[in-house]
Order: sequence, then structure tokens, then C-alpha cells
Amino acid sequence: MTFALYLTRVFALSTGAALLALGALAELLDLLDNGNIVIARYGRLSDLAYYAVLITPTVAASVIPIATLIGALIAFGNLAGNNEIVAMRSSGMTLYWIVARLAPMALFIGMLYFALRFAVAPYTEIQVYEMLREPETESESVSDEAPSDGGYWISSGRVILAFEDVEDEGRRIRHVTIVDRDEDGRMVRHTVASEGRYEKGDWRFAGVTSRTTGAQGAAQASGGEFILVDGPQPIDILSATIPNARVRLRQPGLPEAKIWAGSNSPAYHRTNFYEALAAPFVPMIMLLAAAPLALGTARHPSRARDMGIALCAGFGYLLASGMFRALGESGVMPPLLAVWGPVVIFALATTSILAHREG
Repeated sequence: MTFALYLTRVFALSTGAALLALGALAELLDLLDNGNIVIARYGRLSDLAYYAVLITPTVAASVIPIATLIGALIAFGNLAGNNEIVAMRSSGMTLYWIVARLAPMALFIGMLYFALRFAVAPYTEIQVYEMLREPETESESVSDEAPSDGGYWISSGRVILAFEDVEDEGRRIRHVTIVDRDEDGRMVRHTVASEGRYEKGDWRFAGVTSRTTGAQGAAQASGGEFILVDGPQPIDILSATIPNARVRLRQPGLPEAKIWAGSNSPAYHRTNFYEALAAPFVPMIMLLAAAPLALGTARHPSRARDMGIALCAGFGYLLASGMFRALGESGVMPPLLAVWGPVVIFALATTSILAHREG
């Protein structure tokens, strides 16, 4: 138990230091790139500090895999260099035992990675986008003429909501088209409204023209107010206007799921869903990639080779994962295969390398 706690502490401190260093560098580069825009638009240092807080989850999530790999390399390298691994192995502890004791911390880092990337960052990214978005000029704003087919759209269960313009941080949408569908996906009502407002958890639409279809033909009615109960939240409305935004983490295709699609395809959302399921296991792959470094001493001739293999395995996974994800999002490859393919391949590869080195 003492050895396990000691190993976990060394691994956690090394990974935390790497995360802090890489995250600070990445955030500094982002501030150098966008800080002048925030200052020019808002003119206060407090707004720049608020922007820095908003980008922190995204920055941290982006560097966690690399930080885990570097932290594991530092931890195993120091343990091997101080001959602590030799002492552990002489008492009967195998490298498998050491990796197994570090696995809970790797999974904890994986859950942190999941929470930051898929639960926190999507919301903060929308606010960052709004802070950096160029304000619309009068000539670019949507006219007050009849509603169009909608520049953005959201599917909310059986309801499809299209709209042209967003105001008041997603609480007001203009030039709206609402399509109600039955269980088989056929349209049963087509509603057009001049604007919609989010009030007390519901959407209230004004300037409504509704057309109902059925077995006995179509019927049209104008005027009055239309209320959409349990519709999308304002944050979901904003996400539909941002390319590649992720907000609702639900499996696409489930009848009861509310899928906020925006301008993205179903393949994109399925890939995002499976990627979220795989996220907790990414740090474990990095840990397995770095583990063989523990078998060499400071002057062992294979030390540089093991470090090179670990770096190639870790960065190779990130490269392959990115390429496969792009294929999955575009629909070229099945999303399930695009996400879990690299995970399985590199998990088997790193485990095989570890088994070979352990002998």
C-alpha cells in the first residue's frame, strides 16, 4: 500500500507539473493572439482576466494527453535513475504490478479530461466565441421582411427549429421556422414566426402562421402565439450559430434524445459522442506507452530508445486519433470505428511493447 501511494504521488506530481507548464504556455500564446482584441473591444483588464478564465478548460483539455505522457516519462525516468525500480523489482514487484497501481490515477486524469473537454469546455467555448465575434453592422443584419428558411437549425426530439438571427445571448431568435413531426418522422405541422423569446423555460413565438397536414388535407391558420415547451436552452441556440460547437452530449439517433445539430452532420455528433466515451482511457494509453522506460537505469543503452518509442507511441496515437476522427466526422468512416479503432490499436501496441520489454 505504501509503495502504491508513493508511486501515485510521484506520477501525479510529475503530470501536474507538466500540465501546469504546458497549459501556461498554451494559454499565454492564446492571450498574445487574442488579448488585444479583448482589450480593444472591452477596454478593461478584468475582461481580459475573464477571457483567460474562460479559455482555461479548453487549454487544459488540449494538453492533458501530452502532459500525462510527459509526466509518466518523468516519473518512470526518475524512479529508474534512482534505482528505485530495481529495489521494487528485487522485492518481487513486476512492472505490471507498478502499472496496475498507477492505473487508478490515470483513469482519474481521464475523467478530468472528459469533464473539461466534454462537460465544461463546450460552454466556455461559446462564451469565448461571443467575446471574439465581430459585431454585425446594419448592412449585415437580417431584414425585417418575411421569414426565410433559416440560416441555423436545431433538432429537438420531433421538432425541427430553424432561425435566421440570434439576439440577447440566445434568448431571442428571429425569422423562425418550426416543423413538428410524428413518430415516423413525417411532418404534421409547419409553423412560421417572426420572432421567438425564451421566457420562464419555454419559447413563445409571435407573428405565427401555421399549416397543419393530415389525412384530410392541409389547414392553415394565422395570428396568435405559439408556445414550445421544453425546447432548447439559450446556450444551445448560441451553439447552433458556432461551427463545430459541442453542447449536448447525447447519443444521436435515440428517439428521446435532444440533439442540437446546428450546422453539423449526424456523423459529426456521433463521432463526438463516441470520442467522449473513449476520453477517460486516453491517459491510460500514455501511461502504457511510457512504462518501458522504467526498465532501464540512467546509463542503460536502451534508455534513449525506450523514450523514443514512448514518444512515438503517444504522439502517434494523437495523430492517428485526429486523422480517424476527421474521417468519422465527414462520414467517410463509421464513427464507432473512427474513435475506437485508434484506442484499441494503440492500447494493444503499447501493451505488447510492455510485455516484450518485461520479458
